[in-house]
Amino acid sequence: MNTRILLVDDHLVVRDALRRLLERRDGLSVVAEAADGHEAVRAYEQFRPDLTVMDISLPRMSGVLATRAIREIDPEARVLILTMHDRACFVEDALQAGAVGYVVKTAPTHELLNAVEAALRSDVYLSPAIARHAVHGAATPEHKLSLRERQVLQGIVEGLGSKEIAADLHLSARTVGTHRSNIMRKLGLHKTSSLVRFAIREGLVPV
Repeated sequence: MNTRILLVDDHLVVRDALRRLLERRDGLSVVAEAADGHEAVRAYEQFRPDLTVMDISLPRMSGVLATRAIREIDPEARVLILTMHDRACFVEDALQAGAVGYVVKTAPTHELLNAVEAALRSDVYLSPAIARHAVHGAATPEHKLSLRERQVLQGIVEGLGSKEIAADLHLSARTVGTHRSNIMRKLGLHKTSSLVRFAIREGLVPV
């Protein structure tokens, strides 16, 4: 019986390469692909794959939010994050959202395949390159922000207004405004332009 996989990445060339890599392994079959978070959630509902391989930096809805949404649909869903982002805050967000593994795109091929096998056993897998930082990461700016604050910050960096961020996160615009104020206070910044530059420079959000 084949393991059915959903691939989620906004780059077609990446999805094509991943499909070829995974389907070379006996028993693995890619049954669907998606290019953004909303597509990923719809594809999961339609195909109910055994495993979803998900990027974090996605249009319209991040991979973390898509993972959370998929896990709300199916608490047993297995989502493996495959991303370029290796900062501890992204690892923590993904695991909190329900991901069963986290692999960086710079990892060797065998590491991804090991992660797939671990995910299918429902074992948590972290790339060795990031595992130490995820558990023992030093105090850095992103650790001052809550998960929700980082989600709001992501929207700000993407140029969304408070109403748009509120709609994406199912919050009120007033609550988003409070989060925005708290973010600036915690990071010691006073202008949105400064906040955006700081967030990108420090890697606080996937871009």
